[in-house]
Amino acid sequence: MGYILAIIAIPLALAELALIILFMLTQFGQHVEEYEVVGFQKKKFLGRVLPIIERENDEGETEKINVKQIDQISYLLSPAIERQIISVTGADTKSPTVPGYLKLVTGVLLLLPGLATVGLTMDKAYFTGQVMYITLLIAVLLGGWIALKLIQRL
Repeated sequence: MGYILAIIAIPLALAELALIILFMLTQFGQHVEEYEVVGFQKKKFLGRVLPIIERENDEGETEKINVKQIDQISYLLSPAIERQIISVTGADTKSPTVPGYLKLVTGVLLLLPGLATVGLTMDKAYFTGQVMYITLLIAVLLGGWIALKLIQRL
């Protein structure tokens, strides 16, 4: 059983590492600014319409920019409306993004099977129990937060 989990856990751990590196590059490598939503694109990302923001360029002219990605969990639950102020990273680059913690949370969740595999292969029941406790704690916290967001929408 431990070997099957190890075969599954190694690619998940590599994906987790890539997601956390992408999160760190997005969060710390680009400048975060707030912009007003002036419209929406026809394109969707993870089932949500992508916003169009308006910003002033270096010459003082206003230009409309299409956001390419959404990394914010709360935006995926309740999307922005027109004239709402949202945070955007990399507005002057090719791929402006609504920043958030989606990649980080997904990366941490992908790491948990690897930790459980380490506990099972080393016959450490206490460690495996801690990993399962952390998994349940994350599930309860995210579930409660999602429930609160859904209640706010009503």
